[in-house]
Amino acid sequence: MKRPAFKLPPAAALAIFNFSGITGPINDGPGTGVQALADRLLHILLAVAYPLAFIAIVYSSYQLIMSSGKPEPYAQAKKNLTYLFIGIFLITIAGSIVRFFVTLFGQ
Repeated sequence: MKRPAFKLPPAAALAIFNFSGITGPINDGPGTGVQALADRLLHILLAVAYPLAFIAIVYSSYQLIMSSGKPEPYAQAKKNLTYLFIGIFLITIAGSIVRFFVTLFGQ
């Protein structure tokens, strides 16, 4: 097995990814830099995504009810609802992953 030609010590590798000294136009709160930016962007995106998902669920549910048992509109509405719930699940998981990494690397 070959050894790598150049290997950074763990402390130096972590120092490369230290964003605590970075400040920018968004520094009006206690957190500054990349951590605060990622946290604020996440809050904005989730504040937009969840209400839109709720509206889409209401609309697809209305389509499901109004299909009156007709196979094609019923199948389309059911497919839309399935995709919506999968999307909500993925949004939630993605938000959790971003928050985990913001917490992990933000200190």
